[in-house]
Amino acid sequence: MTDIVMLKNSTEDQVKDVIRQLLDLYERQLQDRHILIQEKEALGNLTQLLINQTREIGQYEAGIRKRIQDCIKESADNQMKQIADSVVDKTSQIIENSHVKMAQICQSMEAMLTDFRTEKKQSSWKIMAAVIIGSILSSLFSAWLMLPKPILPLTDDQINYLQTGQTLMQMWPKLTKKEKDRLKAVSNEVLQAK
Repeated sequence: MTDIVMLKNSTEDQVKDVIRQLLDLYERQLQDRHILIQEKEALGNLTQLLINQTREIGQYEAGIRKRIQDCIKESADNQMKQIADSVVDKTSQIIENSHVKMAQICQSMEAMLTDFRTEKKQSSWKIMAAVIIGSILSSLFSAWLMLPKPILPLTDDQINYLQTGQTLMQMWPKLTKKEKDRLKAVSNEVLQAK
């Protein structure tokens, strides 16, 4: 019995311990829940603050964007003015240099034209003289060509030789091959005999 009593006491103690632990857990859970509620409220406050800050930044953003655009426009205008001034200066310099060079070129061209005119006057006399001399020479040459040339008289043998050659030329196509060969052979004999 004592064992039973002891077992009973031991079981009761264990049950009390378990109940005590459950109560401790319940209290901890209540504390944790209370902490979570506080953190949730704090998180809600922070979220609201973030939303408000974001709205304020959005309002500032429009102003900042406008200011940035104005600064960009002002910088671009200043840069364009500087570039325009630089281009005008460079262009003026280039035009002035070109003007000086063009004036020098015009002077050299005038000198060349004066030289050309002088040479033209001199060469026109030379050409005129060459044309007159050429005309006289060509007239003399034409007259020389037109004058009859003395013809040497032909001998009777030469006239006979030319007439025979002419006759042979007219007959040659009508001759047979055998006759042509025979005439060639006779001609070779006569030439060798001379």
